[in-house]
Amino acid sequence: MWRHLRSGLPLLPLALFIPAPSPAGQQFPTPVIAANDNRTPAGTFKDGILNLRLELRQARWYAESLDGVYKDAYAFAEEGHAPQIPGPLLRLPQGTRVHASIHNFLPLAAKIYGLHPHPGDPDAFVEVNAGETRDAQFDTGEPGTYLYWATTSNAHFDNAEERQGEETLLAGAFIVDPPAARPDDRIFVIVNWDKGASGEGFVLGINGKSWPETERLSYRDGEPVHWRIVNATGVAHAMHLHGFFFTVEGVGDPAQFVHYPESQHRKAVTEHLAAGHSFDMTWIPDRAGNWLFHCHMVNHMVPQLPLHPSNSKAAAETPEHDHSAAMGGMVIGITVVPNPARQPTPVAEKNARKLQLVISENPAKIPLYRLDLNDPAAPPQAGRREAAGFTGPADYSHTRRACRNRSEESVEQPNVYPLARHGTRELLRRSSRMVRIGPATCARHRARSGFPGALHPASRRHLHLSQPLAR
Repeated sequence: MWRHLRSGLPLLPLALFIPAPSPAGQQFPTPVIAANDNRTPAGTFKDGILNLRLELRQARWYAESLDGVYKDAYAFAEEGHAPQIPGPLLRLPQGTRVHASIHNFLPLAAKIYGLHPHPGDPDAFVEVNAGETRDAQFDTGEPGTYLYWATTSNAHFDNAEERQGEETLLAGAFIVDPPAARPDDRIFVIVNWDKGASGEGFVLGINGKSWPETERLSYRDGEPVHWRIVNATGVAHAMHLHGFFFTVEGVGDPAQFVHYPESQHRKAVTEHLAAGHSFDMTWIPDRAGNWLFHCHMVNHMVPQLPLHPSNSKAAAETPEHDHSAAMGGMVIGITVVPNPARQPTPVAEKNARKLQLVISENPAKIPLYRLDLNDPAAPPQAGRREAAGFTGPADYSHTRRACRNRSEESVEQPNVYPLARHGTRELLRRSSRMVRIGPATCARHRARSGFPGALHPASRRHLHLSQPLAR
């Protein structure tokens, strides 16, 4: 029986949990899962010991509003509390001893991973049969951002095809703080109810909710913001912050967490996050406005098919191209308000640099276009392909037609647009209207499941660049 209890967890006596019989014919309502904002740690802490009593339960998950569509799911719960998605937050200082008790109310046996010291063996687990209780004791290990999770199908965490259905929401954050640290951060756990293998689709969320029901955040201009991001899904994500760079301070996986020394901190606007991995980030909102934090993969930021079967297209695929609508899934809204105590930073006036953005064909490669940024005033670099010069005003045509019955045209010279007049995003947007798209190219790209070659990840245009249309 104990052969499944692996490294890092001491063997403790088995305790059977047998629920009291209910009166004949009596039915109890299915509990509703509560969204966990990861602000309140679970358990009771005393004299360096955390006493934790977890349960695994069947419940209903409302990813959006409580009067909307629900999905049956398995979820962790703290004893005496409603089930939560993500699971109850385990947050404790380094050096704490954990006394954990796990009660399984599910009809299936479950294996719980991640309840061990870190660094540790990611394959170590405690198996709890249906109706039973297991105990585990362990030390926290090193500070970091980790997760714990469970499976009822003997599936591996990062194999999305194996881990399906109700069990995919069995996960929670496990945070170990340095001794005497005063946490001043937020924890965001990405979750996923997944029945993709059966054709029913998936529902993604952050801290237990999908947009537009995700939490709205508000910060003051100039005040540092610290986040911990945990990917508790079986697929990778591209986490993107609108309007600001953020600093990646450390990354983790199910086994360990690596804190970067300050000299190795790196700036990013999008961070790739593999299944079961985590990262810590800091950013400073330096101007007021409304912003977003979301996964940059299109099908992760649109209305989720199981919740909205008739409204699942991305905004870029709608005729109106309305980016305020047709959002869903992994999106968080952020409002940055002015800070009266912060003085504006003076900006020294400088002469504008005149740069050239060259958009040309990139045949037989992905993406099918090439972008070159030229500085006409700089000396040419050895070995660098020089693009055609362009000194006059940009030639903008205003046709929006594409994928019509036209033959493809060859590219005789690249299209070059001066950046002094227009921002990069505006140029890309305009250039997507300026080129002809041959029908063969469109058909070829429509057949692909991804969107390589798109001018912007939010639009599924796949362009074969050709001569600009005449005005």
